Order: sequence, then C-alpha cells, then structure tokens
Amino acid sequence: MNNDEDEEVVLCEDGQERPVDECVCCTDGEWREISECTQLHDGDWVEDIEAFECNICGDCFHTDESCYGPDDESLCQHCYEEHTIYCEECDRQVWMDDSTYCDRHDRYVCDGCYSHMCRFIVNYYDKRANNFPSETTDRMKFGIELEVESSYDRDDDAESVMEVMGERYIACKEDGSLGDEGFEIVTRPDSMSVHRRQFAKLFSSDVFSHLRSWQTEGRCGMHVHVTRSVLTELQIGKMLCFINLPSNERFVSYIAGRRSGSYCARKERKVTDAKELSRLSQRRAALNLSGEKTIEFRIFKGTLLDTSFYKNLEFVEALVAYCAPANRSIGESVSYKGFCEWLSRNDYPNLYRFLEARGYVPPIKRRQNHLQEVEV
Repeated sequence: MNNDEDEEVVLCEDGQERPVDECVCCTDGEWREISECTQLHDGDWVEDIEAFECNICGDCFHTDESCYGPDDESLCQHCYEEHTIYCEECDRQVWMDDSTYCDRHDRYVCDGCYSHMCRFIVNYYDKRANNFPSETTDRMKFGIELEVESSYDRDDDAESVMEVMGERYIACKEDGSLGDEGFEIVTRPDSMSVHRRQFAKLFSSDVFSHLRSWQTEGRCGMHVHVTRSVLTELQIGKMLCFINLPSNERFVSYIAGRRSGSYCARKERKVTDAKELSRLSQRRAALNLSGEKTIEFRIFKGTLLDTSFYKNLEFVEALVAYCAPANRSIGESVSYKGFCEWLSRNDYPNLYRFLEARGYVPPIKRRQNHLQEVEV
C-alpha cells in the first residue's frame, strides 16, 4: 500500500501498511489479521469499531459481548461461563479456582462461604451454635462443649455426629489444642432435658466407635455453659469458691475426672472475687467468668461414657441449685459435705450413684429402706 509521506501509517499483522485513522481493530490499538477478528469485522476491515480482548483466551470481541469477571476483568461469554461461578450465599461472581462444590447444598460456593457453611468442621471462632433456636422457653439454659479425637477420618466422624444430632442442634468446630485429629461438639443453648434427649441418640448409635475423649492424654475436656443473667452475683461467688476451695480439691477432682491444669486452672478464691474476675480475661480458669452471657465450667475431663457424661451435667445443675439464695450460710454453701447432705434429698441419679461408690453419700438402698421405715 502506498501512502503520502506525511500520512501516519501502521504496519498490520497481515504485512500491509494502513493509515492509523482508517481503523482501530482492538482496544489495545494493535492490528489483527482478518482471520482473528471475524466476529468483529465479518471478513473486512471496518472503521472505529468498539472491541475488547478477553483476558483469558485473548480473542477479540465486540464490547456488547463483554462480561466482567470477579476482578472486573473483561471476559468473553464462553470464558465467563467456563471460569467463574456465582455464589448465591454472598451474591458474588468468583473464579472457579476460588470455589468448592458443597455436597450438603448441592452447588458450588466460594471458598469463603464454604469454610463456614459447607464444611462439617467449622472454624473455632464460628458462633452459629449460639444462634440456633432453643427448644425450651426457660430463662436458664445450658450449653455443652465436648472435645473428641478421631482414629479414622474426623470429617466423616463429624458428619456422622451431625446426622445423628441435627444441624440445628450442634456445630462441630476446630480446636487448636486437639490437633488435626480432633474437633469439639458444641450444642445450642437449651434445657438439660433437651440435652439429655439429644445425647441419648448419640450414645445409642455407633458414631463413637472411631472417637475417643477420655483416653487422649488429657487433651480433651468437657465444658458446660450456664446462662449468666439468671444467676445472682452471690450465687456465682459461691460456685467460684466451691470449685476452687482447697478443702474441696479432692472431691471436685473426683467428679471432674482430672485435677487442676493449664486448661482448667483452680486457685483459691473468695465469694467477692466473682465481680472482679468477671472483668478479667481468664478463659482457662476452672470456672470461667469472662463471658458476657454465660459462665463456663471447664473442670471436666472429656468422656464418651453416657453415665459419666450425665453425671457431669447433673453436677453443674445441682451446684447451681445448691448455691442459689437459701437459708444456709456461705460457709455451708461452699462445703462439699453440705453439698452431699443436700444432694441426698434431690434427684440427680447419675451423680448420686457416682458419689455413692466413693462413700460421699449414703447408699441408695439404705436411703430407700430408711424412707420406707419413715413412711410406715
């Protein structure tokens, strides 16, 4: 092609020179061969066409056919459909490489949403269980955290636990202290009767066949939360003293299944310490008072034995009741002997039988005979 000397020309990829102002094939200002731009030019050069180059395949397309990718990159329709997905959970278009197929919801979701909605074991800081609706209307609710380790596949075991107990009752969570084999089963806040019924399903299943909690060299524990707003400051102070009193140390350790340690530290306290400790972050104390909405009993060793599990729940329930405002002195309220005498008149069967084996309370048969004699 011949051009006037003062006319600016550009060398096209087809080897021909053309005036710069005659045509701009693509938005990058470079010329393409006709064969590469058939969708734009229909076999001929045209003037001032609006075009873009797909950031993935590199082909040129009319701007009317452009799609915006996750990073506002211009993509052709084909690459858009092949390399991105729409995440319904967070209402975003994401790269296919940044997504995972969720079996539970039968669709692709972004990795961020997958981590908190599709995995059976969620992040330690996930709070979903706290927001599951409770069955009870009681003001006082209890929450349970049971730490376990798997000898098989922990994700499969977590899935099995959730299938038995229900996805709106528990969450299975990571816990750094348990390593790659462990997770903790965290319940929603509910009544003790609901928890007993729900865990009865688990104990009657074969889910625990690959799990352990007691024989883990002390790594696993069992924690019980109690609604704080229904407790008085004095009541909390009494429980704080009871758990930490040196004269109760053997009794509490026997019930808990373990002594004071780094995850359940016990230290002698006064009733008046409760208010001060509520302002401190001592999350690993035997009775953790740092929570705004609950207090947490951390004394128990993990267990998958039903009678031992229920015994732990009954101890928390009994101690809350025993330390409630009543016609007894503070000294009596924090004494394990006073607690055992009071317990013999209440219905906590698993705890009672457990203490009976160590001689802390009278044998049940003797008590029944005594009651029959009184009735006669």
